[in-house]
Amino acid sequence: MNLFIRLRKALAVVVVNLAGLLLAFGAAEGIARLAGLEARGVTRGDRGLWRYEALRGWGLIPGASGEDNRGGPDRGRVRVNAQGFRGADFARTKGPDTRRIVFLGDSFGFGVGVDEPHTVTSRLSELVNGDAELTAGHHVDVLNLSISGYSTDQEILTFESDGAPLDPDVVILLMCDNDFDGNLEGFSYGRYYKPRFLLEEGGVRLVDTPAPRAERRRPIRTWLFDHSAFQAALVSWVDRPRLRRVARFLSPGEARRSPGSAEDLMVALLEKLNREVRQVGATLVIFNTGHRGEKTPLFQSIRPRLDQAGIANSGLEAQLGDARKRRPELQWDFGDDTHWNVPAHDLAARVMHLHLRKLAREGRVRLNR
Repeated sequence: MNLFIRLRKALAVVVVNLAGLLLAFGAAEGIARLAGLEARGVTRGDRGLWRYEALRGWGLIPGASGEDNRGGPDRGRVRVNAQGFRGADFARTKGPDTRRIVFLGDSFGFGVGVDEPHTVTSRLSELVNGDAELTAGHHVDVLNLSISGYSTDQEILTFESDGAPLDPDVVILLMCDNDFDGNLEGFSYGRYYKPRFLLEEGGVRLVDTPAPRAERRRPIRTWLFDHSAFQAALVSWVDRPRLRRVARFLSPGEARRSPGSAEDLMVALLEKLNREVRQVGATLVIFNTGHRGEKTPLFQSIRPRLDQAGIANSGLEAQLGDARKRRPELQWDFGDDTHWNVPAHDLAARVMHLHLRKLAREGRVRLNR
C-alpha cells in the first residue's frame, strides 16, 4: 500500500511538472509571437512553396504560389510552374527556330523579393530577344531553374535532371559567395539535409543521396522548427560557438561538413558542370553576384583556373559597385537584406546581355545559328 501511494505521488509530480513545462512553453510561444517572431517554417510567408526532395534536399511545389516580400516596392509574388521552377510553364522540347538559355542559381537568380517581370531572367529575356545581332531573328527561351538556397552541387544536379534535357544553347550559372561553404555542408537552413560532392583524386564523388528526411530522424524537433516561433528564436540564440552543442541538439538535423579546400572543390565542380554542358552542345557562362559585402576574393582566386579550363566567367562586382556610388538613392538591395532589388536585377541583366554579345562576337556563344 505504501508503495502504491509513493508511485501515485511520483506520478502526480511528473504530471504537475509536465503541465508546468507545457504552460511555460505556451507562455514563451505567446510572448515570441507577440514580439513579432515567426516559426522558421513560415518566415517570409512562402512556406507553402517548398517541400523535401530526395534528389537535391528541397525544391518547389509545382503549381504553388506565395509571396516573399523583402521591403518593396514589389511584393515578391511567386508562382511555381508545372516543371517545379519559378515562372511560366514551358515546353520540354524546343522548336526549330528557338534557342535556349538555361539559368542556374540560388535566391539571387530565383529573385526573392521581386515580382516575376522584374527578375534577372525576365529582363534578360527581353534584352536578348530585342537584340537582332545576337539572335538573328530566332526566339530565345530564358528558362529559370534557380532555387533559393542552392549551392553549386545542387545546381549541377538540377542541370543533370532538368537542364540538359531542355537542349540548351547557353547555360548561365549565377554564383554567390556562400556557395563555396555551401558545397561543403550536408545540412542547410536548419531544416534540410542535402547531397554533397567529395573531392577525390581524379574528380568528385556524390554522397548523401538520396537526401535524408529531417522529419524522419528528428520528428518532434522538425515539427517545432516548422511551427514554433519560440523554438526558432531559441535555436538562433544558442547558435554561437560556445553553445553550438546545444544548437545541434535543438536542431532538426546534424550538420555534416566535407573536408578539404572549398576553392579546390568549387573548381572541380565547375569543371564537371562545364564538361556536362559541352556534352549537350552548349556553352557555360559564369557570373558572380557582386552583392553588397560579397567575398569577392574567393572568385578572384579561382578565375585564373577557370580561364585555363576555357570556362567563360565574369563578375558583377565592378558594375554594381559603381552603381552604388553613382546612384545611392536606388539602394540596389533591401537594406537589411543584401539580395538584389528591382534596379539591381535590371542592371545584372544588362551586364549579362552585353557579355553574351561579346562572347558571340568572339564565336564562343551561338544563339544566331
